Amino acid sequence: MFNDSFIDLRQISTLLRVNKTTWRRWCAQGKAPLPVKIAADRKLRWWKSDIDEFIASFSDRQRKNESSILGLNHQD
Repeated sequence: MFNDSFIDLRQISTLLRVNKTTWRRWCAQGKAPLPVKIAADRKLRWWKSDIDEFIASFSDRQRKNESSILGLNHQD
């Protein structure tokens, strides 16, 4: 994770257009990456690369679901 940066809850909420409470719940349920506690300011942050991977995996699942709904994955 060299050259990686951190992202905070406010930024995640804005980026994903999801409520902060929902994001915390997803983390607790194991659906979203777990935060890292930064000792300097005692706040929670997430690795930007973890969030990028989460977004990519969500996008992949969404595309598969949309294809399935549209019947594009139907094999005869």
